[in-house]
Amino acid sequence: MWFFRILLPAIFPNLSNFEKWTLTSEILYITIWILSTVALVFYIRYVGHVRMSIFLVFKISLVCLAPVIILRSVDERNSLKKMVHALLEKNKDISLHITHNESNNKPIEVFSSDNKSEIIKLETDNLLMIKSADNYIEIYFKEDDKIQQKLIRNTLKNVENQLKKYPEFIRCHRTCIINKKFVYDFKHDYSGYRLKLSGYNDEISVSRQYLLTVKEAITTS
Repeated sequence: MWFFRILLPAIFPNLSNFEKWTLTSEILYITIWILSTVALVFYIRYVGHVRMSIFLVFKISLVCLAPVIILRSVDERNSLKKMVHALLEKNKDISLHITHNESNNKPIEVFSSDNKSEIIKLETDNLLMIKSADNYIEIYFKEDDKIQQKLIRNTLKNVENQLKKYPEFIRCHRTCIINKKFVYDFKHDYSGYRLKLSGYNDEISVSRQYLLTVKEAITTS
């Protein structure tokens, strides 16, 4: 533990960044587990003079797995804390530099069908989220300091293609596109990763397919 958590990070800071998921960090976790298991097996065998068996080695490996799991959980928690802090700081900067110039708030047109019988025009800064609902989409937007909702017939894929020119809109789930400017919290527990948006009470699920994209989007300006 001393070698991997203190000495190695001091010598190779980039190699041992446990708070950022990489293949290298996962290999280091596995290495800690293996070396801890081997060390404890040797200690019990030659200091405790206990006869080894496959079942005993298996139990020892499970015991040594516990601190690695705890370390992984703590590192993940610290990573999310830093991410949330960076997100809050970035959103604070955005609020300080926000402008009401019409050129920066271009309307978004969302068509309900091929005949374009229903059209909604919104400024990008007011568009909170778009969720799919079978053959319909639910559009959540800010109006008069309240979150409004509109259901129209369209597909999330069409809307995603339409919003590609706006980097603030990211897909976090197969059923949801969000405006990252409204994100104020990003958490992780046994049930998975979730986002919280300003003005919206429910938490938004983040699927593993889009997890890295979401993390990069909300932590970079």
